[in-house]
Amino acid sequence: MAEAIAGNETPPRLIVTMIWDAAGRNVLGRWKDDWPYLESLIPQGAWYEHATVGTSPTSTAQTHATIGTGAFPDAHGIVAHRLRIGDELTTPWAKGPAYLVEPTLADLYDRAMGNEPVVGEIGTVSIHLGMLGHGAMWGGGDQDIAVIREKIGADTLGAEGFDWNLTPDLMPYYRFPDYLDEVGGFDRDVRAVDSNDGQIDGRWRTNDIETLLEGFDTPARIPYQTRVMEEMIAREGFGADEVPDLLFVNYKMIDYISHVWTVNSPEMQDAVKGQDAALETFVDFLDATVGEGEWALVLTADHGSIPDPKVSGAFQIAATPIQNGINATFDTDGDQTRVVELIQPTQIFVNEAELRRNGHTLEEVSEWILGLTKADTLQPGVTVPSGEGDDLVFQAAFPSTIMSRLPCLPEARA
Repeated sequence: MAEAIAGNETPPRLIVTMIWDAAGRNVLGRWKDDWPYLESLIPQGAWYEHATVGTSPTSTAQTHATIGTGAFPDAHGIVAHRLRIGDELTTPWAKGPAYLVEPTLADLYDRAMGNEPVVGEIGTVSIHLGMLGHGAMWGGGDQDIAVIREKIGADTLGAEGFDWNLTPDLMPYYRFPDYLDEVGGFDRDVRAVDSNDGQIDGRWRTNDIETLLEGFDTPARIPYQTRVMEEMIAREGFGADEVPDLLFVNYKMIDYISHVWTVNSPEMQDAVKGQDAALETFVDFLDATVGEGEWALVLTADHGSIPDPKVSGAFQIAATPIQNGINATFDTDGDQTRVVELIQPTQIFVNEAELRRNGHTLEEVSEWILGLTKADTLQPGVTVPSGEGDDLVFQAAFPSTIMSRLPCLPEARA
């Protein structure tokens, strides 16, 4: 990306790395007429049309860590939304940034500059913080600013609360500006979403706003988060002097909609329009606050969005019948310990000791999985079209025991 900075004799006062979570090419392509402001910026900067970098599985935690470190998950350590550490299954930010084993750009730059730059991130959940880094955990680092809205003790890594916060596991390493919860105007944002169809009825399209985290899980969050971000920039002094500062941002609205309504929904169109409008507002703010030509913005997505299977023709594989089937077939000793600990995209966590006690191997489980059909793995309420019930649903299933023998994985033999 050398051309992005060609001809600039002085560095920008502020570099913003912004993620439109889940707003991959399939989102922009589906709603190609709904981001005119972003499109207007393309001739003014560097635009990469045919560049895709990803991980498997393509989920948020490892992708944000890749953006932050410039390394892939096998090097930076955040390999998925569930990790096996010893005999335990855990989450990537359960111990703060401890499982992020590589430094981020922010870690190294801030320390090299004597912690003089203002460095921070605003997102919604801790798995976004892989962009930012370790804060005070990294040797010589300080407590960088971190702002999320994570629901403490939630069952999923994407669960959000209503207040900006930091979880207890993050507090030793980052600093949270308490004043951000005082930023107002959210009620006005919710009302604007409510009235978008011409009437005030407590609904966003056909959806009850109150049940959507009191409106936060609607496009109302986009202008609200933008104002919170602008307040933080102004009060913390991002871009206020000649020492370049780093700000990382995650907007999660598109991601939420992709999981609940899919990329093809009118709700997604609303979110894309909202993000585009907020981008224009933010650029105007940066010009007025930091100075025109004194800042740089990197905008990307961490992954794409889920299409409606009615549109894509995809068959959605249900995890529950797979888990129940493995346990019924390979775990018959009658104790309370189960062979399957957890099923995640691309991987099944197996209690290998329990599997051995039942006289079976990972290879046997893999062979069993390869025989699963659409009829075996239906989602509740889904009907398989006539003649497709015996269609196999997996092309491959690898036992982890073969990893060290694969020529394509020399690191597995280290």
